[in-house]
Amino acid sequence: MRTDLPMHRHVNRAMNRAMNRHATRAGCRPAPWLLPVLLLPLWGCSTTYVPVVTPPLKCETPAALRQGCAAPTLLKEGSTYGELLGAYLQDRQALQRCALQHEALKQAVATCEAEIERHNAELVKLNDAASQKKP
Repeated sequence: MRTDLPMHRHVNRAMNRAMNRHATRAGCRPAPWLLPVLLLPLWGCSTTYVPVVTPPLKCETPAALRQGCAAPTLLKEGSTYGELLGAYLQDRQALQRCALQHEALKQAVATCEAEIERHNAELVKLNDAASQKKP
């Protein structure tokens, strides 16, 4: 059937309208949301830089090192010279224990700080290596 003849002009228009409605209903025109959905897998393929995160280090010192030093011995009024010397020796021994405890605590803190420095340097290396891989 020829639809380009002048007498069939009204038939031409009706057929065009019907075909456009059919094309729209049949899904021949792409939906506006279709393009972003089709491009979505390409977005997931891009390389993203994620820094390496490791658990932080904790500096925990032994409870024995965190205890305070013993208080000096209180002298009673009317103490004898022998009691005074006994208190002096007791205080002197307490101070020596305290000095050893303090030295051990300093060593523990220094070791912990060195370990944290080593850990941080390792993180910097890992992050640098990961950032070199990114495009």
